[in-house]
Amino acid sequence: MATEMDWRGHDESLGGVLSDFFESPEVRAKMGAGHAAGLAWHSVIGDIERKHTTGVFVGKSKAPGMAPALCVYVDSRMRMVDFNANREIYLARLEAAGFDYSEVRFLQNKRPRPKAQPAPPEKGYEGAVPSSHSEPLPELSEAERAQIEAQTAGLSPALRESVSKAMAACMRRQRYEGRKNL
Repeated sequence: MATEMDWRGHDESLGGVLSDFFESPEVRAKMGAGHAAGLAWHSVIGDIERKHTTGVFVGKSKAPGMAPALCVYVDSRMRMVDFNANREIYLARLEAAGFDYSEVRFLQNKRPRPKAQPAPPEKGYEGAVPSSHSEPLPELSEAERAQIEAQTAGLSPALRESVSKAMAACMRRQRYEGRKNL
């Protein structure tokens, strides 16, 4: 027999209650792989990723015996490149949240946007990632490398290497953007 929840006197939001519900082992066990993949992705991303995600599914692993891949469709090539630069961070977040995926793959959605609702251009995003014809990203300083090493010291060796690479790429891109805007 289902029980009715008394909302009076509770400070929890509906989002918090639903989050607790979907994170329960009983509900996760009954979910299909596709729903679990969507839950996993949406539980570790922010507003920008949520805005540009058009689909999520479970893909085959690269090798037998490995966990499956989490495959995410995004709405533009630029976002695909941007999210790929951070894929190790997403993988670390998924692992920390209890989801087991061997990798995160980003794919561009080939379906055109509906003509009734064209996407507005994003300010400041055009050209954020240098093309192969532009100058290379600047190298990190010793202080920046030390900062990355200190921030990743508590991670497992395999995860430390991946997250360090992602952080370095992000810092290098930020330095490039700062230099470009001078």
